[in-house]
Amino acid sequence: MKIGIDIGGSHISIGLVKDQGKIIYKEEKDIYINETVKNDVPKIIENVIITEMENMLKNNNINIQEIEKIGIAVPGTVNERSIVQAKNLFLNNFSISDIINEHYKNVSIKLINDAKAAANAEKEYGSLKKY
Repeated sequence: MKIGIDIGGSHISIGLVKDQGKIIYKEEKDIYINETVKNDVPKIIENVIITEMENMLKNNNINIQEIEKIGIAVPGTVNERSIVQAKNLFLNNFSISDIINEHYKNVSIKLINDAKAAANAEKEYGSLKKY
């Protein structure tokens, strides 16, 4: 199984995904990001992700060792371990992968731009997969 996380400007979505891209559980949590909370954004994102992942695993009776990979889609520029820049989230060089690995050791994490993630998902599982 895999976990997919979509970090957006107004919410964070977390899903539990089985083989062939079948979503078996999805949770969305609204977040309110603006100029007044910009210094707290990394902690807000961390708290939402960790809390929602814990709830998801517990509610589905799943042990973290069953999770092969965590994928994180972000609206901005990313590298292998960090959000390099996400202007709408007031983030620069935010090492989200390292933070999640502090809570979930030995789980592979992949960051990707959210538009690229959507295109990859459409190509792999959507109506365009034949093309």
